[in-house]
Amino acid sequence: MLTRGASAVMVVALPLAGCSTLPRSGPLTGDIARDDEGAALDGLVAPLTVGVAAAAKTPEPVFPAEWRAAATINPLLIGVDDRLDVVVWETQAPGVFTPTGGAATLSGLVV
Repeated sequence: MLTRGASAVMVVALPLAGCSTLPRSGPLTGDIARDDEGAALDGLVAPLTVGVAAAAKTPEPVFPAEWRAAATINPLLIGVDDRLDVVVWETQAPGVFTPTGGAATLSGLVV
């Protein structure tokens, strides 16, 4: 039978043992520092150049002309129990509200 102290150590040690096997998004700093002869690293380390930065640039959102020309809403006119139709515009896919990007309309939202 385990003592109370040994049980406490096991409760803490077992979950922490899994931390070394969890997935990660690239090499650790220590892996890069120890890379002595170009050994394969788990991930990609690439220099940031003007070309890479230009390719990674997110395009500016392009809203339809009627949205840009719409009058602003006076927030004092929106009250409790009003129902609103909200349009969410996402520039890239997949989005939170639409899998293809673009506009998603959320109808009948109650304030």
